[in-house]
Amino acid sequence: MDYILQSRPTPLDLYHRWENQNWSTQKLDFTEDRAHWASMSDRLGLMEAGVRDRSHLERIEATIFRLLEAACRIVAAPDRKYAIAPEDTPPNLLINPCEVGTFSLVSLTKRLRTLGLSTQACEEVTKRGNLYYTNAWNEYEDIHGEEHPRRFFDRFVPVAT
Repeated sequence: MDYILQSRPTPLDLYHRWENQNWSTQKLDFTEDRAHWASMSDRLGLMEAGVRDRSHLERIEATIFRLLEAACRIVAAPDRKYAIAPEDTPPNLLINPCEVGTFSLVSLTKRLRTLGLSTQACEEVTKRGNLYYTNAWNEYEDIHGEEHPRRFFDRFVPVAT
């Protein structure tokens, strides 16, 4: 312990280190960065033009629909049993699986709309995603023989009248 305390720099050591290593942002050379950014903006322009082409959008849609179920299963993880029941979790650490699913789908569809995918395609992503999450949560119950923790949150959601 004494060795650790002795090896720590003093305030004066820190000041001298700063004086010797002092640098200014104005003295940085961005020549190489400028070339990299120029080549990147060329590629971004090509990507933007490609996304505007409907055939690319159709490929993006097909890829999203092909990967969506696997992505939802990774988030829902029906094969992984929760170690602590929601009832035993401190309130400030509770995470509602339904909110996680909704957040992931909203985040994805926002990005897809930005790319130019149709509202209809984004609505289909949300519809299928919700179905995949529900199926994964039901599978959790089949595998583990107990309620999925989302049921805990379902009991507290007010029912619309």
